[in-house]
Amino acid sequence: MTRARWYARPEGDGITLRKAPQLASWNKATDPDQVRLREYLDDTVELLAPATMINAARALAREGVTPTVEGSAARAGVSRATAYRYFTNQRELLAATYPMTEMASLLPPDAPADPVERVLIVARGIIDLTISAEAELRISLRLSLESGTGDERPLRKGRRRAWFTDAVQPLHDRLTPAALGQLSLALAASIGIETWVWLTDIIGPTPEQATKQLLWTARALLEGATANH
Repeated sequence: MTRARWYARPEGDGITLRKAPQLASWNKATDPDQVRLREYLDDTVELLAPATMINAARALAREGVTPTVEGSAARAGVSRATAYRYFTNQRELLAATYPMTEMASLLPPDAPADPVERVLIVARGIIDLTISAEAELRISLRLSLESGTGDERPLRKGRRRAWFTDAVQPLHDRLTPAALGQLSLALAASIGIETWVWLTDIIGPTPEQATKQLLWTARALLEGATANH
């Protein structure tokens, strides 16, 4: 007896098909049923193209290869024309591999009021994001050093400073706006791919040790800024 095969429910957002699937027939390729099936399959491939290209780009990054639109398309089995319809350049493709740059805050809806807890939540969130997308972030860092122009830095939008500015808001009655700005900038400068690369590549601690060091740094910066206030 043949055992039933079970499939797991796919993760992520669903995609609404634009064409209804049709059963194929044994007739020639010009038969209406065959034509409808071919249209359905072609349209489905195009709908999935952005997701498959993003996955391909991430896979290339993890292998140490800088993803390009054409390279990711070839890896994903997507035509060049379709690839450029969704990603007109490398910058757009790399940005799509790291959508977290569009997050307005790393704090949960029920975030605590304590500044230390808030800062550590954001610091931990940035560290987790850095670890999960380390390959993509390293490539973005390298491209930014090679290009020297802001337009070529797809994953570097100053989001960390905004996240820490959000975290230290409860201190607005204790620190001046200038002091708050200086604190959020110091926190943003102390945690991210730059410090992660320096710690893990140069100093040599394990990821766990590096995480503890970065969290210690965030707490120390916050305590130093509020010591006399």
